[in-house]
Amino acid sequence: MKLSEKTLAEIVEAGYSWADFESREELLQSIDAARAEGDTEREMEDGLKLTYLAEKEEQSIVDVESMSDCDFHSFELTSFARLAYAHGSCSWNDRAVGAIEYDRSYDDIRVLIEDMGDICAVYIKDYGFGYIKPFGECLYAIEDLEDDEFDEDAPLYLRVAMRIERDVLSGAIDLAVELSDYYHEIPKTAIKILGDSLNDLVTVQEAADALGVSAARVKKMLSDGVLDGFKCAGRLKISKAAVDARIEYIAEHGKPTRGKSRK
Repeated sequence: MKLSEKTLAEIVEAGYSWADFESREELLQSIDAARAEGDTEREMEDGLKLTYLAEKEEQSIVDVESMSDCDFHSFELTSFARLAYAHGSCSWNDRAVGAIEYDRSYDDIRVLIEDMGDICAVYIKDYGFGYIKPFGECLYAIEDLEDDEFDEDAPLYLRVAMRIERDVLSGAIDLAVELSDYYHEIPKTAIKILGDSLNDLVTVQEAADALGVSAARVKKMLSDGVLDGFKCAGRLKISKAAVDARIEYIAEHGKPTRGKSRK
């Protein structure tokens, strides 16, 4: 069988390898001929066939040549940042109760800075959760940092880290919101990562029915911190465990009749 008779799509779909074809030399000659004729499309198609079959033969998964010089630098937040600015828990054993567990001390959070030369991308990640989320302005370019007093000869990622510190201290970055949102605004891409823990989430109406209140009341309880709620792929969900805990609280203490709900 001749390689010229098959497209790359046909080779992939049929599971062909070099052993199924007469000669590699034929393909190399075809590539040279296409280049000489200025037939860029055929040259590219045949070049992709050559690359694909060679990678399949070598069982190559990592394209080493595609690796870039971009580096991830990371740092932890200080206790001062996590507790004073992010309002984290002083107890490292204080974990959220319910569908999605996370350390309320925010001790597992790291800030990641991807240095791409003249620009850096910034994210946060809890390695127990396994996904990253944009942090702060997300993209920081050299020209954005020109007014900073920090040493302009320092590496860009370090200058970005100092800008983040300045923005947190000034209030330009609300660290409490940034870290809370990381755990409570679950992107669609993280749903599989969190797996079965999301099965314990209920809708606002389901929570309202269980508590015997209106949906609006449930949302108020969320804003007051009485219930633990999550935006899961854009849809608001409530921890069923938090609802059950609230039902137990009401059974023991009675339902609040005025003022702000008691936690």
